[in-house]
Amino acid sequence: MFLFEAYKTKRKLYLIKRLPIFALSMICGCKGYEAPLVNQSKSQILNPPIIIDGSASDRELRALRVRPRIEVSASGNDGRVGGIGRQSHTVKEGDTLYSIAYQYDIDFRTLASSNDLSPPYVIYTGRELSLGQSNIPAGELLNNSPITAGTLVSDNSVARTNAGSRGGGVLRRSLSSKTVNDINWNWPYKATVLRGFSAESKGLDISGRLGDDVFAAASGEVVYAGQGVQGSGNLVIVRHTERYLSAYAHNSVMLVSVGAQIQGGDKIAEIGENLDGDAMLHFEIREDGRSIDPQNVLP
Repeated sequence: MFLFEAYKTKRKLYLIKRLPIFALSMICGCKGYEAPLVNQSKSQILNPPIIIDGSASDRELRALRVRPRIEVSASGNDGRVGGIGRQSHTVKEGDTLYSIAYQYDIDFRTLASSNDLSPPYVIYTGRELSLGQSNIPAGELLNNSPITAGTLVSDNSVARTNAGSRGGGVLRRSLSSKTVNDINWNWPYKATVLRGFSAESKGLDISGRLGDDVFAAASGEVVYAGQGVQGSGNLVIVRHTERYLSAYAHNSVMLVSVGAQIQGGDKIAEIGENLDGDAMLHFEIREDGRSIDPQNVLP
């Protein structure tokens, strides 16, 4: 049996090389992190399992992205996801159905169906949610009605009352938009695109200045605002329709909270820094849980 663990400093992520478990007891006087014993029924997998040591350069470390831990059951072969057995997520404080679905790149309706959840999708801390894929097509899981401003919102949080947006007047900019699938899209922040869309990036990295305004790319409902998704910093997720979500990562300040109804062009956050200390916005659009190239719908 082999183990590897991870820890990070402000600027670097260190992963300890794999060692046979029996060899750990033979090592003495060495510096570094001591891996704890693991539960025999479950294991922790860090995705992606890139094994390096502390001598890696900053340039090499930029290729790493801290990904969420996936808890993998040691028993059962049903509900396989990604070829590594049945996966699950243990709900923690601040999670919403949408943030969990975003974290694992699945449609929130599929996640709801797999766990017998129905609106308003109340989930409780400590509950283990199956990440197994439902056999029902995403488009057939729930009513595909659009979100309209002023609609009564449901409690999609971890058994807590949702707050509205921060008090005070709403800063809204007048924008030129592009209509795609009945949604009026606009740029959340207009600047140089540092990294375009790919299977790895899942969105756009947009260069910014610390504290600049981040605007909603379209009207909708805030379904997540928090720090619970590793590698994303302060993350805001907006649901525009049952099929479309947008996500705004690495914010220095979040100006909305779960349940807020917003219009396209409303200020929802301020530019922050990524893991490397670069001021930027990471922006994604999800269609039925899948990442799409935002530049295909933005004006």
